Amino acid sequence: MKKFIPIAVALASISLAAPASAALVLDTTTFTLTADHNAGPNSATINFDSPVSGLTSALELTLTGGTGNAFTFSYNFTKSGAANLVGFGFDTNPNLTSVTGITGDLAFAANTIFPGSGNVEACFYSGNNCSAANGQDTAFSGAFTLNFSGSGPFTLNNFVDRYASISALNNQSGEGYPYIPGIPTQHGAVPEPATWAMMLLGFGGIGMSMRRRPRALMQIA
Repeated sequence: MKKFIPIAVALASISLAAPASAALVLDTTTFTLTADHNAGPNSATINFDSPVSGLTSALELTLTGGTGNAFTFSYNFTKSGAANLVGFGFDTNPNLTSVTGITGDLAFAANTIFPGSGNVEACFYSGNNCSAANGQDTAFSGAFTLNFSGSGPFTLNNFVDRYASISALNNQSGEGYPYIPGIPTQHGAVPEPATWAMMLLGFGGIGMSMRRRPRALMQIA
């Protein structure tokens, strides 16, 4: 029993490691965009997984200009796999005051429900609204300007996207979340860190109860 405790602690520490995430930081002084994985100067690509194997998408955001608390982006939103795209969303810090200069394929909604993720501060969608699956296509492009409140630095985080007509799910819809190629994500069948910890504690409790089970008394005839 004494050997179980350090092993369980070591496994718990591995399971509670931080997952891969994606956040973009905007600098108001130099009007630059920084990220963990840059595609080029002032350009960053968010890679999304999906509910099924072989289906992914990529959102490339390019900072094209800005002034004060306003930042103008162009975007290219593409997918790989048997499905279509519907839209994408993200949160910001601090909050947005408005989104202007919207051009291209997608409309915009603020502080709205995004299926599978709850409320998002910024949603760009192709159908009737962020929850709809109509207006789907294989790729989208366009531009928009984010206007922030407060002072910088400003960040974009908690990205999410939506697929429609997923062949492997009988043409149903589903969501995707950012990932870094080669690093497992929490999305899909991979348990969250808290779940891993509870599982390990549960296994430990079972082991302890088995160790402490009293031996049967010998009966004398």
